[in-house]
Amino acid sequence: MRSRVAGLALLAGLAIMSLGSYAAAQSRSSTIAQAQPPYNCRTREVWSPEKQAWCKKYGNQQPAIDPIGPVESQNWYNCLTKEVWSPEKRVWCDRLRTLQNTTYQVPDVGSVKLTDGKYKNASQQITVTLVNQPDLIAVGDLNGDRQLDAMVLLAVNTGGSGVFMYLAPVLQQGNRLQSGSPLLLGDRVRVQSIMIDQSRAKVDMLTHAAKDPMCCPTQKITQLFTLQMLPTLVPLLRG
Repeated sequence: MRSRVAGLALLAGLAIMSLGSYAAAQSRSSTIAQAQPPYNCRTREVWSPEKQAWCKKYGNQQPAIDPIGPVESQNWYNCLTKEVWSPEKRVWCDRLRTLQNTTYQVPDVGSVKLTDGKYKNASQQITVTLVNQPDLIAVGDLNGDRQLDAMVLLAVNTGGSGVFMYLAPVLQQGNRLQSGSPLLLGDRVRVQSIMIDQSRAKVDMLTHAAKDPMCCPTQKITQLFTLQMLPTLVPLLRG
């Protein structure tokens, strides 16, 4: 009987030792992981799931704020759908949400804080809308600082029949956004595409020929813009 009790005690002691060894190994593993991190949790690229998990566990921080996202992500996405989003779509929609809730200084209107892409002042009959359509939100480096900026289109109505289209730069300054001065493209012009290439914005649009009614512009032009005396847009060339 004493032999059996002694045997059980020995087994219990071995189990406790094993658990202690396992806990110590886990602690050493955690210490090593933090001492020799396999990931830099301060970088600004789109993190892989593995890096997100590691930085959440050991880095004690979230990915650096990147409201604009990767330059190669020029695709437009419908952010109202409910399917499982790809990483690219998630980055795009996060970026769009930031742009749709930014303050813009619109000429002859003043400071406009968009909410979900819209602003309305009923007493002054002013509405401002960020145009959320394919090819009309561009991403790229506008000022040569190697950060990712954006170019958006604002549609402004001040109570009459006119719809004034403004091209608005949005610069990434560290971890925050700074909206530049919107530039008037025209009344009821039809912007077909906006691109950013080599720190210039390229806009393809239909404007009014001499005999065109205001509703229906037909003259196709290409306009290039650059930032000058930051953050002011100026035209470079019309093609």
